[in-house]
Amino acid sequence: MNDKYPRATNAEGEPKRVDDWELLRTVVAAGATLGSGALVLGGVSIGECALAGTGAVVTRDVETRETVVENPARHRGQIP
Repeated sequence: MNDKYPRATNAEGEPKRVDDWELLRTVVAAGATLGSGALVLGGVSIGECALAGTGAVVTRDVETRETVVENPARHRGQIP
């Protein structure tokens, strides 16, 4: 689900329809690596050859060759 504010019902309490959802583009560039259990939120881009560690919760864009880990994901270095 790529909706920043997911809810099963709309403001009137009725089940949401297809038109009620706002889908956000998520991009994982060539050569990027996502560790097991990593979660990438909607609207976030992961740069080329970047690394999101196991279990990382990626809430912001990750630059090319950047390494991020933890929850929320934090910068831990650059890949040469």
